[in-house]
Amino acid sequence: MSPKTDEEVRALVREAVASLAPARPAAVEGGQRIVEDLGYNSLTVLELVFALEEELDASLMEDGAAGFITTVDDIERYILGRYREQQHGRSTAPYGQ
Repeated sequence: MSPKTDEEVRALVREAVASLAPARPAAVEGGQRIVEDLGYNSLTVLELVFALEEELDASLMEDGAAGFITTVDDIERYILGRYREQQHGRSTAPYGQ
């Protein structure tokens, strides 16, 4: 599989967030909160991560990251950063560091 561009990764994240969101939003905005606005809970967040891992063929979640992710923008930044780190073979630091 060829590496995806940043725009492709962001689009995949938004599509996955929209399709799995319990609240079924008409549109997904970057500032929307995962739990409060989109109705996610711990199980649906895991489903989202697994779907993105499968789509991107990458291991995306690491311990402690969930505490920093509250909005769609947070998810995009985190997933894109983890994806790029794995594409370049770098070691990863916890989100936000």
